[in-house]
Amino acid sequence: MRKALVVGINHYTHASTLYGCVDDAHAVKSVLERNSDGTINFAVKLLSGTGPTDLVLRSTLREHIRDLFSGESETALFYFAGHGHIETTGGYLIASDAKTGDEGIPLGDVLAFANQCAARNRIICIAQDFI
Repeated sequence: MRKALVVGINHYTHASTLYGCVDDAHAVKSVLERNSDGTINFAVKLLSGTGPTDLVLRSTLREHIRDLFSGESETALFYFAGHGHIETTGGYLIASDAKTGDEGIPLGDVLAFANQCAARNRIICIAQDFI
């Protein structure tokens, strides 16, 4: 089994709005879901933050990343499009509700989840606009 978590966040409560991240996430989901002959390729979970009533909360994002890299699978793929933050202690993926950059999901945690994963193939793709 191949599984993917695809995240696109345009709307942030405490940071500038982005444009195109949700569209990119939908495009990636579309490409991953089916092979050219129509057969299933990846089981894709999509999280999108499009506005004030459609947020990707930090707790939700972390839970879904942990779920992606747990259990049995041949391939686990994580795609994130949204704001990111880098400081001397490391990098962060920013969820819709983060007030500061270091309130995001630490990239070290994402890598730890991936490294503990039983999947033969682990793929992480991150497209960020840094705040």
